Amino acid sequence: MQKKESRLFYIDVVRGLAIFIMLLANAAPYLLEEPYPFWFRLMSSLAAPVFVSLTGFMLGKRSDSLTFRKTLLRGLLILTTAVAIDILIWDTLPFATFDVLYVIGFSVLISPLFPRLGRWSLVVLTALFFVIAFALQFAMDYTARELTYPFSWSALPVILKSSRALFLDGWFPFFPWMGIFLAGLYTGKFGFLVKSLTKKWVFAAAIVVFALGSYVLYLQDRPLREGYGELFYPADVFFCTTALAFLTLFVIAAVKIRSKVFNPLAWLGRSSLFFYVLHLVVIAFFIEKVLVLFQGKFIAVYCIFVLLMGFVGWLMHCFKKTRLWQKLPYVLRFWLGS
Repeated sequence: MQKKESRLFYIDVVRGLAIFIMLLANAAPYLLEEPYPFWFRLMSSLAAPVFVSLTGFMLGKRSDSLTFRKTLLRGLLILTTAVAIDILIWDTLPFATFDVLYVIGFSVLISPLFPRLGRWSLVVLTALFFVIAFALQFAMDYTARELTYPFSWSALPVILKSSRALFLDGWFPFFPWMGIFLAGLYTGKFGFLVKSLTKKWVFAAAIVVFALGSYVLYLQDRPLREGYGELFYPADVFFCTTALAFLTLFVIAAVKIRSKVFNPLAWLGRSSLFFYVLHLVVIAFFIEKVLVLFQGKFIAVYCIFVLLMGFVGWLMHCFKKTRLWQKLPYVLRFWLGS
């Protein structure tokens, strides 16, 4: 029983760490001036692969207990949240661009099809998503184009013209991000099938691949997307190889995380969807005003940003220990982090 709890704990810690990376990455257009240093761009690029792969990991881990109905509900709730963010926070048309929540929501919706596959069938399918993605990027000329439209009911037909952004172009196309999701799902369902002695060599190989991949990304001098520094425009073979090497390092190293020192990160990780929405609300409506208040001192603003998230995380942790938490509807508990 203790082993199971510690594994869930380290997963929450990793999610919490990804949230901290996400906070800085998404606040960068408002707090920092371009050009960004490469180390910052590389760090900013790690949060999305962690979130996508861990979603697959937990679904794979719970594939024997999650019903089709509950999985479908989870996917719909994530997509509903993505739509609400576009309309209520950014005042843009949903399903015209696709942020990370869209790819996670769609992946969760179709995930019941995959755990029924055998081990090698899932490996082949995962590889196929990557191969198709890289072929499409080469053959159809990937473009990180801006497709946002102000929200209005009359603009809804535009959604039908955005299918290319869902599958190939834009910010988080289905190919290859579904491959990263499936890699996490495979690991959650079948485990990381490497013997203890071999893990050292795999860990060393992952460090080498990550270092080489990072160097290649550095040489390419990849463009920014509206001030966002991530390197996955596109998520091509170089980025995906680097990301998978980084995730391999996490799989091997993160299982050692058990110390209570990491509790604050775990509090954030257990409510990752809630904090994703909260940090966007702060960025959209408050961060520029706070930056003016502190006379452009971005470090002070970011520290306040982090402290706010940490304090809310502690409040959420305390609230989940009360009886009222168990009385909340499932939908609300899922959104707040059940």
